Amino acid sequence: MELKHLIGIDIDTKERKVLSLVLDNCRKYGEIKVKESKHGYHIWVKLFKPVSIKNSFWLRFHLGDDSMRLLFDAMRYINGSKNIDILWDNKERKKIQELMKDD
Repeated sequence: MELKHLIGIDIDTKERKVLSLVLDNCRKYGEIKVKESKHGYHIWVKLFKPVSIKNSFWLRFHLGDDSMRLLFDAMRYINGSKNIDILWDNKERKKIQELMKDD
């Protein structure tokens, strides 16, 4: 069974109250990195404890990840793609692991 060590959360709002709540919840599960996006924020969570891909979907849902992003990732996963949990940054697809590298 493949385990996920990193997950991404996409928040499509600039409301600080929403960001604060999501960050508080994310801190319970791992180290976080935040980057402002065009419509909100991208949050990367390096998990304290790896989870299965299936459980990563539930965790992302619980943490408030964009519902359409989750849906498309689930459809890609069902179709056998390993290319899930991708965030868009500067109109380029970047894997979560690439974005979590120390700057």
